[in-house]
Amino acid sequence: MKDLIGKVKKFGEEATEILKEVQEAGLKKHTVTKDDTLSSIALKYYGHVTEKYWKIIYNFNKKVIGDDPNKIKPGMELVIPVLPDELKK
Repeated sequence: MKDLIGKVKKFGEEATEILKEVQEAGLKKHTVTKDDTLSSIALKYYGHVTEKYWKIIYNFNKKVIGDDPNKIKPGMELVIPVLPDELKK
């Protein structure tokens, strides 16, 4: 979050508005640890480990992760999107 705040300061008011929109949208940030998998991250944020849940995180972060969802690495910064209404229980 500190990096994001630094960028906001650098780019000024427009970036401030973008940051505000991200926060209001309920997006969270997760830093991958050595023991993480997309399933474990999905469990932490959504309460489920099945493919339809971890794929939400993967698809949202594909530019960071790459083409193989099994290749997440410690230190990667992932954005956790809001769970779609149809998957909320």
